[in-house]
Amino acid sequence: MEKVIILSMIGISLVFGITMYNSASRTLSSDVVLDDMDQMEISTFNAQFTSYEGEMSGTRVRSLLDQIIRSNENSDYIIVVEFENNTYEQENISEISNSIRSAQTCNVSFEYDDNGRVSKAIIN
Repeated sequence: MEKVIILSMIGISLVFGITMYNSASRTLSSDVVLDDMDQMEISTFNAQFTSYEGEMSGTRVRSLLDQIIRSNENSDYIIVVEFENNTYEQENISEISNSIRSAQTCNVSFEYDDNGRVSKAIIN
């Protein structure tokens, strides 16, 4: 009789352990999928801007600034712009565009937040 009780307890413990393991595995898999989705969202967001990185004409820099303005209007993530050692928020970014000549050559780089999302465009 004792053997039956002990075997029953072992069986119940095994079933409980397997259930807990499967539940934990599903939770971890869901977290990985969410992390992958977050990374895809960040990559898609960044791709709008990173193609402008490097040395380029004033015309392309103006296009970048227009893209930043549109993104800032439609997103929870705001990109600021540093130009001539001044930082410009959304409402003043168009001032930069007006001061850049089409034939002017500029160098563009980006800074990223802790999640890897573009947070600042630096134009020199």
